[in-house]
Amino acid sequence: MFGYPEPPRMIQRWTMRKIQSIEDSLRVIPYPDPQSTVNTDQVPAVYKLPDYVFITENDEVKIGVWDEEQQQWSSDYIDDLVLDKAAR
Repeated sequence: MFGYPEPPRMIQRWTMRKIQSIEDSLRVIPYPDPQSTVNTDQVPAVYKLPDYVFITENDEVKIGVWDEEQQQWSSDYIDDLVLDKAAR
């Protein structure tokens, strides 16, 4: 996750924003942000499997996110995974 850019400021009727390098403007922050006081509720997501994806009764379905630091897939923040095989 990246931090928000600095907001522009009004200076003598001009809207000014600071021009920064990519390294300065794209600050990587951990998720969930340990400095944030905002409640990070779960966000439900629904994904419909296309008809060309073949799954059987024995297949174990997993969902993960790429962890850039460890260079591997992680399912740490994935909870309550439900697969409705009839609705795909």
